[in-house]
Amino acid sequence: ERRTRLFHCFREEGVRRPPSRLSASGTMRARSHCWSAGIGLCLLLAAGGHASEQPRASKRPNIIYMLVDDWGSYDASFRMRQLGREPQFETPNIDRLHHEGIGLSNYYVQLLCTPTRASLLSGRYSTRTGLYNTLIGNAEPVCLPTDLPILPQYFQELGYDTHMIGKWHLGMYNDSCAPWGRGFDSYMGYLTGSEGYTYHGTGAYLDFHECGPSYLHPNDTTSHRLLQTAQHARGKDSDVEAQGYIYYKTALAAGHDVLVGMFNLEDAKTWCSSNASCVGFTFEGPDKAPVDPVKVYFKSSLDMADDKTWNTYINVTDIPYDPGTPAGGPCSEYSGGGCAHEYEGEYSTQVYSRRLLQILDHYAHGAAPTRESGKVADRTPFFVYMPWQAVHEPMDAPEEYVARYQYIEDPSRRIYAGMLAVLDEAIGNITAYIEGDPELRDNTILVISNDNGGMSGTYGMGCCNCGTSCGGLNYPYRGWKSTYWEGGLRGIGAVWAPGFIRSRHDTNAFDTSTSLIYEPLMHVTDWLPTLISAALSRDSAEDRQEAHDRLRGLFERGAIDGIDQWQSLLENATTSAIPERGTYWNVESDSSTREIQRLRRASGPRQEVMHAYEPQHQHAAYTYQNYKLLLGNWGAFQHCDICNQTNGGVCCENIGGNPHHPQGPDWYNNFLLYDVVEDPRELNDLSLDQPDLLNEMMQRLFQYNETLVPDIHEAIDPQGNEHAAAVDCWSPWEGRVDEPLPMDLAFELDDDGMGVCVLETTDDEVVRTCTMDMIKKQEELHTPGIVSSGTDWNSVQAQ
Repeated sequence: ERRTRLFHCFREEGVRRPPSRLSASGTMRARSHCWSAGIGLCLLLAAGGHASEQPRASKRPNIIYMLVDDWGSYDASFRMRQLGREPQFETPNIDRLHHEGIGLSNYYVQLLCTPTRASLLSGRYSTRTGLYNTLIGNAEPVCLPTDLPILPQYFQELGYDTHMIGKWHLGMYNDSCAPWGRGFDSYMGYLTGSEGYTYHGTGAYLDFHECGPSYLHPNDTTSHRLLQTAQHARGKDSDVEAQGYIYYKTALAAGHDVLVGMFNLEDAKTWCSSNASCVGFTFEGPDKAPVDPVKVYFKSSLDMADDKTWNTYINVTDIPYDPGTPAGGPCSEYSGGGCAHEYEGEYSTQVYSRRLLQILDHYAHGAAPTRESGKVADRTPFFVYMPWQAVHEPMDAPEEYVARYQYIEDPSRRIYAGMLAVLDEAIGNITAYIEGDPELRDNTILVISNDNGGMSGTYGMGCCNCGTSCGGLNYPYRGWKSTYWEGGLRGIGAVWAPGFIRSRHDTNAFDTSTSLIYEPLMHVTDWLPTLISAALSRDSAEDRQEAHDRLRGLFERGAIDGIDQWQSLLENATTSAIPERGTYWNVESDSSTREIQRLRRASGPRQEVMHAYEPQHQHAAYTYQNYKLLLGNWGAFQHCDICNQTNGGVCCENIGGNPHHPQGPDWYNNFLLYDVVEDPRELNDLSLDQPDLLNEMMQRLFQYNETLVPDIHEAIDPQGNEHAAAVDCWSPWEGRVDEPLPMDLAFELDDDGMGVCVLETTDDEVVRTCTMDMIKKQEELHTPGIVSSGTDWNSVQAQ
């Protein structure tokens, strides 16, 4: 029945429509069944190839998703300028992603590492994954349920190669839970939640794993040269002039000459290509392609000199594709029994960026045939999931980067700035390489996002307590990582895709007033259907139908909460969102501007975000358009900002008093209501002034109670610690388990499209539990006296 309803929706509506806004009476109308199905096929499989103003090949785009750990939503120089401030430090390459792509201004993530990663990869709220807003312990015998398909599995069905680089933190007690058991063709990174940047371990044991094909292990000379090429090929004047060469308008420094002689351009390329010691050449003059001989300096090093009167060509001769012995073994056979040691002493951000450059180089020059049977393509499309270690504690960065910020006296903030500088440089190297290859440039989509708010508070790890904080800042928002305030949940991110977006606006004037900004509401769960839609955006109708057939089985494993926003991103981003000082981000903006902001925030396909509903932890948070509802224990309530220009650290204080005002004996009677457009600092509680709105939002929030999945967290397993000690490596201790985990959850839809029933598959039987039985089950498992969705919150207010 659900399948029939889905296809009916696909045929007759074509795209999912947003739910109705508040009606004239102030109530929220019910959502259409097509919207609430949440399965993502309605729009993503109906959407055509409207992605660019110029027609392009139907090849599916490469997709890179970067997740920056504990990155504060204030901590990019473009963001500081939006707020009308002089940047405390510069992030030029992150700024470029925002300026040349589409910035996200009403984007939400989860409050901690594990729940954000689970929601991102599965497209489901934490209430559907069982991984509530709590971290998975190193030796905890749980993981993101293996019966829930995740992004790499969808992309493999679409013919993509899939790679992961960085932090997992979604459980790893058996190999089927780890990245190599979840659909990634290659993996480099660590499985736990936190480790050192040069000592790649946590506590007494290492945690660094690697599996995948051998092209990810080029020799040191090739690797160093590849990194140098990317470092020096950035800039607006950079271009690919011919196979094997990147041109840029600047000079190579004096010295390291292999030969100096008179050559025209073609002869110079021929000579350099035939000599292994030549990495590039440089010559002076206005003509970048001289036909007549000019004095050419052939170099064995890529040391740069900033002189725009010179011309330089870098030799990027093809690196042969080597299908030989895999590095660390193929991921399909990798057991994770031991850790890789060869990267000890290397700073992880640089290790990870080099790995992505190696992946890019492989697809640029030596990619294998496509995995789709019977289909031939010049290059196989790839999906890379890259959750960086940076800028999570411990506070650590190479000294040469920290030394740039001696003017920041506070040590935590100074080191944090250095960590961001390494990350920003790495991102610049990656985008430079992409721009140096025309096909990569025109056919790659890169998304960058934080996983939660920055950690402005303190806790006893790394260098967090050697200064005022763990370095991160979320100004002007209240709260930080692990809280339900905007500071914990508000995302910072951008979509950079030169072949899809560049023609939409002028990229030469680096001015935030020309940046495209996407103001409709967006949540981290949206990336799954949005990126799949992007992958199919250039497909023919026949290929989209084939994709429909391939993905059907994955989508039918249960409703997702993500909403496809790809078409809306391309069509609804606007430059008018950010005038000189920034209307949206200007806390002092006038009432007419705020009304525009409300309308734009509600103008996309998403109208609500269910941040959390956790009776067992006694808190909940829910956003509808510009209103946000908080229940129970919502976390530290301070506001944080830069202490002063001299110290430069982060200071937190109580502005506006403690918002906690109990209104009843139970946690769900303690509630707050904010208009986060009017009041982004969450200072003015509206719950007593707007009881009807409060009641409607309470009713909607408690509808999610009916599909609440039990929390799957468990006590630490001593065998996990014993195994780590035995092999000196945090790794799976129960081997590979191919069948789904014991609790296999699938959701059904009632006649109104609401998921009110759940099937629980155990070893012995399948039990169907619906509506009030589910509520009773939650009472038994979690909190006595939980309120059902029938509560009259007006009467609660009166009490």
